[in-house]
Amino acid sequence: MYTVLYIEDSPNAFAQTAKMISRLGYFLYVAENGHEGLRICQEVRPDIIISDISMSVLSGIELAREVRMIDENVQIILTVNNSESELLLNTFDLNVNYYLAKPIKAEQLTKTLQHCSQQLDKIKSLSSHNESHQLLIEALNRCPNIVTITDANGSIQYVNSKVCSVTGKNKKELLKQHISWLFEPSLESRESFKNAFIHSSEWKGELFLKNSENNEIIEETIISPVIDGNGRADYFILFSEDITSRKATEEEVRKLNAELEYRVLRRNALLDATNRELDEFCDAISHELCGPLSRLQGLSKALCEDFTDKLGDNGNDYLHRISQTSIQLKQIIDALIKLTQLTRRSILVQDVNLSSICADVVQKLMSSNKDQVIKFFIAPDITVKGDKALLKVVIESLLSNAMKNIEEHNAPQIEFGVARSNEKSVYFIRDNGCGFDSKYSDKLFKLFSHTHHSSDKPATTSGTELVAAQRIIQRHGGRIWAEGELEKGSTFYFTI
Repeated sequence: MYTVLYIEDSPNAFAQTAKMISRLGYFLYVAENGHEGLRICQEVRPDIIISDISMSVLSGIELAREVRMIDENVQIILTVNNSESELLLNTFDLNVNYYLAKPIKAEQLTKTLQHCSQQLDKIKSLSSHNESHQLLIEALNRCPNIVTITDANGSIQYVNSKVCSVTGKNKKELLKQHISWLFEPSLESRESFKNAFIHSSEWKGELFLKNSENNEIIEETIISPVIDGNGRADYFILFSEDITSRKATEEEVRKLNAELEYRVLRRNALLDATNRELDEFCDAISHELCGPLSRLQGLSKALCEDFTDKLGDNGNDYLHRISQTSIQLKQIIDALIKLTQLTRRSILVQDVNLSSICADVVQKLMSSNKDQVIKFFIAPDITVKGDKALLKVVIESLLSNAMKNIEEHNAPQIEFGVARSNEKSVYFIRDNGCGFDSKYSDKLFKLFSHTHHSSDKPATTSGTELVAAQRIIQRHGGRIWAEGELEKGSTFYFTI
């Protein structure tokens, strides 16, 4: 029984196929990448190699190229997904013996390994040039694609069995015919196709072929000249792959993309119109509220100044509440106006030093909170590409939120830094304040929603600052989220 080296970097496919090979009685070696497989091949010289065509560490194509330099008789089987069919064009010069479609089926694997074993038996018995020549012909006939050989003038000298099965013609009908009788190039490539034979040059393109049912199929073809000592071609070898289904799929995808693009444009137009209406509505509401609110504040102030003695304790308390409520309402209106302006503003992309912005914002916040002693840790030289003014709003919102969270903490700390996640930079602002219950995390970035800690005191902003931060980050193509635990602080992460 022959030895088999199986190379696969997908754990799921690896286990199932390795088990099938072992059950067939082959002596099995395994490797999880191309480099390891090449090392094993150099050490044990397996009879058969089964390898995934595309692996992150030395692909099946590269492995096949290296293996052929070590052993020209080893049987190479490449396993291929449907999406990897284009890679097959890169394997013609590597003398790959077989291709298996993934997921590998037991029957296909059994038959292919049987063919490999038979092929190895034949190789062992070959001792003459004629036998070697016959083996080459057999290999070409087993090729799943069309192989044609012409002389220097384009007259067909050889066709493999695939040509006969596709066209429904026997070899006698095809031999000595000109290649243009079999294949027809497209109008735009007709001249370059002809020049390949005139100038003994390589050519790659699409040719049209009539099958046995007289239907036109599309063959992606590579023409390779066999050059003599004088630099002229003695023969031309044509490798052709049927891409009719792929072209039909590409056309369908093109139509779907066109339809999708139309829908996106239409939805974007509707969204733009909706946003304009929303902006106009917000502006109108804001301005309509500002006038009555200013009068309410003025009347409250006048009552406080002129009638304090007459209102009594209850009256003054009510008046104070009215005044505070009007102030809060004014702050909310101002925040909504600012939020609307932020969503309408265009983005000016430039290099932005977030560390420098963070330091400036901290200095500003501390100047208005001189009684607090807070430790700040700011990672140096964190630079991103984005809109400087908008990203400053993000930093201000998150630091302001952190300041509120640590108001009652004995040893408050706030940290700004960067981490790596899946090869992407993730920026964060962390505090050791009151934190929040994770079940309320979905409310953090909603307008007028509060996240509470154990004392039921709001631990974040009323919503507009964090909503503004979220919209700015989203406009930069990133995302923002938060993690926290009651009385153990919170961390706000964002990507750009």
